[in-house]
Amino acid sequence: MQRCIRVLFFLSPLLLLIAFGSTGSAQNPYTPTPQFCADPKVSTFCPIIPGNIGDDQALKNGVGYQGLVNRHPQSPAGDVQTPFDNLSWQTFVALNWAAKSESAAPEQGLQSGAARVWQTWARPADVFKGSSVQADCKAARIDDEPVFSFASNGQGKEVAQHEEIIQAATGDPLIDIDGNWTIYERRLNTIEIGYLQAPGGNKQWNLTTAAGQKAFLAASPAQKVNFPDFTTTKSTGAIEIKAAWRVLDLKNHPDDAKRFYVIHALLAVAPDLVKPAGKLCAQVDLGLVAMHIIQKNAPLGNNLLPSWFWTTFEHVDNAPLAAAPCDVTKPTECKLGTVKSNQSAS
Repeated sequence: MQRCIRVLFFLSPLLLLIAFGSTGSAQNPYTPTPQFCADPKVSTFCPIIPGNIGDDQALKNGVGYQGLVNRHPQSPAGDVQTPFDNLSWQTFVALNWAAKSESAAPEQGLQSGAARVWQTWARPADVFKGSSVQADCKAARIDDEPVFSFASNGQGKEVAQHEEIIQAATGDPLIDIDGNWTIYERRLNTIEIGYLQAPGGNKQWNLTTAAGQKAFLAASPAQKVNFPDFTTTKSTGAIEIKAAWRVLDLKNHPDDAKRFYVIHALLAVAPDLVKPAGKLCAQVDLGLVAMHIIQKNAPLGNNLLPSWFWTTFEHVDNAPLAAAPCDVTKPTECKLGTVKSNQSAS
């Protein structure tokens, strides 16, 4: 079983506006309990990245995940969903804690201007070396601001291990209402990198190189890539992050600085990705608008096979709440009406 969870979030220097859906009603008094820390003894936010879902009685009892529609759990024994929801929020909160501030209270850990935990992790380009064409924007860099490098193969195509401006699986950019392209950034935790560089502790099987991949396959035709989960690390599993950023105009829209998690960055675009040809070095303010978190999970009997937890968080402004939403538990009664925008395309 692979669980994919999509949640809307609101970031105002990492202030979280969190709404946990309640299934309680006169007919069904059961209400799931949110747990925002992986330590069940802590009732508030904490910087602990969970290694796995918490106590999921339904999975242990063989219920299995059956979807949300028309399936209101009557008790924790039948509630498969909530442990996954808790895992998602716990991971999101911990990864967005200020780096090296694990001992700080939530008010400081989530509102500090410091880099977040996930932003200290390596990018694919740091792990998978190779030849690529990158723009030389060193002279345009301000202090130690982050650099987003959009590299190419020298023939007008992006190189996968660098930052991206093409949306996955579409071949096209995702363009916002101001005409700016969405920017994508990826990060890997040290557990995943350690496995890639020496699966099974064997450095000759370094999966970040073609020679190592060949040696890995030659060792045994049946050998498969199997990233660590918390049962082997005793902490957490391999984690991959993909963040989506939007270019902000803080001069004309200063309130965005309070509504988004914002960083100032340098965009460095390879010459052959720019038309007319010529490198692009641009100073921009970026607001975080989406975050994918992919984490290797441990198995749980036959109901949760070793795969990956995949959670997607999106900024609440990406898809504003409907004024009169229909009941998702009664999909046949949901009607698609006319979609109107209250924003100008200028």
